[in-house]
Amino acid sequence: MTSTSLSPWLRWSLAVFLTVSLADDVARALAGGAAEFFNRNGLMDAAGVVLMYLALYLTLWRTTWAVLACAPLIPVILTTGDDVTGIITGTLIILLAPMTTRWPFTTATWVVFLGWLVAASARHGAAWHQLFWPVLLMFFVAGSIGTAVRGFQSARAADRRQLKELREENLRIREDERAALARELHDVVAHELSIISLQITSRSRTDDPAELHQVLDSVKRSTHSALYELRLLVGLLRENGSEESDLGHLNDDTSVVGVADQLRLQLTDLGHTTTCQVPAEVDELPATLTRTLIRILQESSTNIVKHAAPGGPCQATIRLTPEEVVLMVTNPLGTRTPSPDLRRGPSGWGLRGIAERIDLLGGGFSAGPEGDRWVVRASIPLSADELA
Repeated sequence: MTSTSLSPWLRWSLAVFLTVSLADDVARALAGGAAEFFNRNGLMDAAGVVLMYLALYLTLWRTTWAVLACAPLIPVILTTGDDVTGIITGTLIILLAPMTTRWPFTTATWVVFLGWLVAASARHGAAWHQLFWPVLLMFFVAGSIGTAVRGFQSARAADRRQLKELREENLRIREDERAALARELHDVVAHELSIISLQITSRSRTDDPAELHQVLDSVKRSTHSALYELRLLVGLLRENGSEESDLGHLNDDTSVVGVADQLRLQLTDLGHTTTCQVPAEVDELPATLTRTLIRILQESSTNIVKHAAPGGPCQATIRLTPEEVVLMVTNPLGTRTPSPDLRRGPSGWGLRGIAERIDLLGGGFSAGPEGDRWVVRASIPLSADELA
């Protein structure tokens, strides 16, 4: 820090005070008459006063320049014996140096004026202590005050940096929360509503009461499931920190086996030949992992409903190893154009959301065509719940 960091109001207040003092000194010098002013002693005194005010003005804006201005000032005031000028200049510069310069320069400044004080006191002979000790006390008080203000300035700057970091961290957390809620809303709404829409669309012209009842029962289950999870998400958004929050219930229904069986029935109702191989041990995994697996299964089944032709074989397999859990979903590549109702609105959020989920858990994810099939693969380390 090489330039002054004084507050503007303090800088200009001191500048006004110095200006008034300068005007008073000039008026007294003019009142003394030209003969007294232009003799040798008068010129030296005037030079000392000019250098003093130059140093004091520079102190308010550039303390380093002010000390450089003291290089000719100190010899002048030692020659004239003008101790008052040295005391005023030294006290103000010693006071402001800690606030406005780095420690090496501040220390050098103190040494310079301590040297002047020793030299000026020596000129008084046996009465040296009458100048040395009082002025040394003034310099010490000024330096202590300046150092204390420097500490306050440093603490305030550190607090500002910390506050800025906290604001940035809070912004990152809020962005992460928005992304997480967006993924949850997409997974809930897109999957259940896609199933409902396909069921209604595929049987909208049937006259078979049994088939219509079957559709209504399936739609009822999907609607109840969507409403349940939406209520939990709304409860999370309204969370006020009470112990009776719904936050903990977000992981209540995390049976991968149960969800896989439900999805198999839904796809079968829509004409897809579906098999699921999910070991029961999967349900013993931490809730973070089971919920992620459920979301992958839901998104994959939604894409099957949208793109795969009915009758094609679809398969979902989950495999456990000592280090990770691996999920793979395969289905024939689409041979039909999705219903216009299903193509409305933005697309791609589902796979993007899955990729984000798995990336946060330190796993790997891929989705794309392999031959005549669409294959979704996901691997998640069993230690991923420690990252959540």
